[in-house]
Amino acid sequence: MSDLTLIYQVIQHLHQQGKKPTLALVKARLARSYPLPMLIQALKSYQHVPDAEFPKGTDTPVSNNNKENSLQERIQQLENTQQHLMQRLNQLEAKLHQLNKSDASTCINNN
Repeated sequence: MSDLTLIYQVIQHLHQQGKKPTLALVKARLARSYPLPMLIQALKSYQHVPDAEFPKGTDTPVSNNNKENSLQERIQQLENTQQHLMQRLNQLEAKLHQLNKSDASTCINNN
């Protein structure tokens, strides 16, 4: 779940409780702090978008299972990227070694 989606859910929950979402109320309801520009952007979006178009969310937090799956997917992506970068590094090192060999033989042939 993106940070903005979580912020929108807090705003929506406040609205459903009949409270006017304010920066202070939203900040107080969030489990961790978020950058002020992000909070302000979410509040402005909420104020300018009719309720029918406002992103709907559940009042329940994301389960640990979903978080773990998301983290596992991210770990897999990072491992794949690392493997690709290692292959590319090996290719570049081989090319560099080959260039160094050809430069050395060129120097020997010119002398």
